[in-house]
Amino acid sequence: MAILFFFPIFFNLMSAFKSNAEIMKDAIAFPKTLYLDSFKYLLTETEFPRASLNSLILTAVSISAQVLIIPMAGYAIERRNTRWTRFMFVFFWPE
Repeated sequence: MAILFFFPIFFNLMSAFKSNAEIMKDAIAFPKTLYLDSFKYLLTETEFPRASLNSLILTAVSISAQVLIIPMAGYAIERRNTRWTRFMFVFFWPE
C-alpha cells in the first residue's frame, strides 16, 4: 500500500529534474543529468513565490484564529444551558 501512495511522489520528483524530452523518452527512470531550468523558470517567470507567501499568510491567520476562537466557543457551549448550546453539544460529544 505504501508503494501505491509513494509512486506519485516519486514520479513528480523524478520529472522535476528532467527535461521534457527525457520525460517523454522514459518517464519513470532516474534523470541522467540534473535539469534545473524548470526550477529557474518556476521561480522567475511564474507567480509561485507570491502564491507561496499568500498560502503561508493564510495558513498562519487560519491557525491563529482557530487557536483563539475554538476554545472560547467550546467553553461557551459547555457553560451555557440554552436550547442552541444543547443542540451544538450533540455534535461535539465524543461518544
